[in-house]
Amino acid sequence: MKAKDGWRPNLRVSLQMTDIDILERAAEYTNYKGTICCDGRKNRPKEKPVYAVQWGAQQAETLMLRVLPFMGDRRKAKIEECLAQELSHHPRKEN
Repeated sequence: MKAKDGWRPNLRVSLQMTDIDILERAAEYTNYKGTICCDGRKNRPKEKPVYAVQWGAQQAETLMLRVLPFMGDRRKAKIEECLAQELSHHPRKEN
């Protein structure tokens, strides 16, 4: 895929957990328009179901930049690495 107008086709953020209420708040906070998925755990009925949300492309970049100030050193470094890598592969167009 080609990058256009700053779009980052390979960037993704995924959040998975058993607490659907937290995922719903994260989705609301980010104006997420997708579906919250559930793995069902049909083969493992004693385990809690795991719910997941995934943000792609520009939404992922926006989310990364919004949470960056709240992250610890390790996660902050990883977010910055991901953003820099995507920028080197998909540079923004100059207006």
